[in-house]
Amino acid sequence: MDIGAEWLVDAAGCRRDALIDVSLLQRLFERVIRDLEPLTAKYFGSIAWHPSADRVLYTAADDQFAESDVYTRSLAEDLPKRIESPRKIWEAWWSSDGSRIYATAARDATAGTPGVGDFDILELPGGRVVASVCRGDQRGQCR
Repeated sequence: MDIGAEWLVDAAGCRRDALIDVSLLQRLFERVIRDLEPLTAKYFGSIAWHPSADRVLYTAADDQFAESDVYTRSLAEDLPKRIESPRKIWEAWWSSDGSRIYATAARDATAGTPGVGDFDILELPGGRVVASVCRGDQRGQCR
């Protein structure tokens, strides 16, 4: 940990009272840290608060540039919950009302190359494709 480093977390839509409840936040962070300590070989990517501020969503991978698995962690649960996905994920986030989880994943030829080329936006769990971003071929079709 870098002393003096500041971290910003997007808390838009979260309950103000939950975000300023030091005891609540301390319990949540203690559990998250306790869960993550055995995973020191893991790399953690996106972290997102649920709009109700009672749980977090995060991604974890085996190496810095690998695609990730998605987990949620709630104050009411003893262990993190892995969110099912048919593909490895680059980034994940909650919907604005917290009812859904969305994630980006590589499309076909760009699989394994985070941030490069074509990708799908998936709804998790399940992996239903809700949108695709791609470079078009000469006919304007996704490859």
